[in-house]
Amino acid sequence: MPGNQRYSWRALVRRTVASVALPFCAAGPALVCAQALPPNAVAVVNGVVIERQALRDVIDALAAQQGQRPDAAALPSLRRQALDLLIGFELLHQEAKARQLMVSSGEVTATMSAAAAKFGSEEAYRAALNAKHLTLADIAQETRKTLLVDRLLREVVWKDLTIPESAVRSFYEENREQFRHPEEVRLRQILVRVPPGASAEEREAARRRAESLAERLRRGESFAELARAESDDPASARRGGDLGYMARGTLAAPVEDVAFSLPPGKTSGVIASPFGFHIVAIEGRRESGYVPFEEVRERIAAVLEKEEQRRRQDAFVAELRRKASIQVAPDLDAPAE
Repeated sequence: MPGNQRYSWRALVRRTVASVALPFCAAGPALVCAQALPPNAVAVVNGVVIERQALRDVIDALAAQQGQRPDAAALPSLRRQALDLLIGFELLHQEAKARQLMVSSGEVTATMSAAAAKFGSEEAYRAALNAKHLTLADIAQETRKTLLVDRLLREVVWKDLTIPESAVRSFYEENREQFRHPEEVRLRQILVRVPPGASAEEREAARRRAESLAERLRRGESFAELARAESDDPASARRGGDLGYMARGTLAAPVEDVAFSLPPGKTSGVIASPFGFHIVAIEGRRESGYVPFEEVRERIAAVLEKEEQRRRQDAFVAELRRKASIQVAPDLDAPAE
């Protein structure tokens, strides 16, 4: 299914718009103000400055999404894209305030706490802030802005957005080749991992542990429960060892050989691989063909919903821009600093 790339305001515009009150320009709707911009400004939107550092931050975020630094030829386009995102965000924020939308201090605190928790410790979080020359007050301000924009999008721009079943079905029928799959087996796995460079004694201890788990399965213990408790593959362990449908070439060769030789309902013995020792349970098999509509229905609907959100968002921002007073620095397309 083709990717639908919608740059998230939350992901790209975090600590990016620094608001500095300026006298509102007297120019008419959508006209560029005549007055000179402050030295630190890349644009002024209805009297609010967007700082150059904000532009650099978003360019860096866009480049990170693309996985490489842009070359000189691509940089002007990337800078314009970043500036458009910042201007759009500021216009949405101003519109949210004009509509008197609110977010509570509790929402701001909860969002900041969730973000901080990803750093693992308070010290790591504060070190990251210091590296960016940010304070908790900066983060609170930008978090409140982002939550306000999110509320405007949810409650106004995307309100009552639904994707008809007929549209989902049409997408599936018109793009069937994208849903073709090779021969696959559905399996669960328990992995006893052996780290690279492990000694013969360590590998033997891991094998004995795997044999013990296989014996517990033979005695009737639940594969899913045992995988949750004992598997060394955290991602699948959370799902009771479920790997879903897997095609040839996606598993370690010794595991693949066994998995594709067993019928559904059967559980393997201990399988050695370069990663350690595996036990697999085969839950289903399907020959090459097309993924049934019901299996991809929710994924298709989610893609179409994001596309419609993007369309509505773009149209809403375009109307705000039409009525706004926006001044852009003349050196926007100069080489990056």
